[in-house]
Amino acid sequence: MYSWGHETLDAAKDPEYWQWSWGSMGLYDDVANITAVKKATGEDKIFYLGYSQGTAQMHYGLSHLESSFHAKNLHKVVHLAPCFVPNVPNWTKFYANKTIMQLPSLGVYAFNGPNWDADLKTICDNFKGKFCDYYSNLTGS
Repeated sequence: MYSWGHETLDAAKDPEYWQWSWGSMGLYDDVANITAVKKATGEDKIFYLGYSQGTAQMHYGLSHLESSFHAKNLHKVVHLAPCFVPNVPNWTKFYANKTIMQLPSLGVYAFNGPNWDADLKTICDNFKGKFCDYYSNLTGS
């Protein structure tokens, strides 16, 4: 019925597959999902209900795509629990920049993805202590 998956990249073989952002999800994934739902239901327009990250990506899509796409395809967009982190303490930014934001440079692009055993080892080899323990416990590895 539908062909799911990326058009050119393989999740198990291509690190680029995992290099996505909320912005790219708003530009590509939301558009693909809206198109698929319309095709499956036969409806001319649908409702979009975003929760948390789904709000951030749709905000990005709404601000960067021509409004004609959304006007032609959506009745209404509803956002629940939008991603918003006011007044983040400096220590949080510092910690994130020294840990999780470094993972792509180490070749880790997804948590619990198809290469998780090797990715967790990379995380633990580079970040001892609480950071490694957190992801080990989170995934039961």
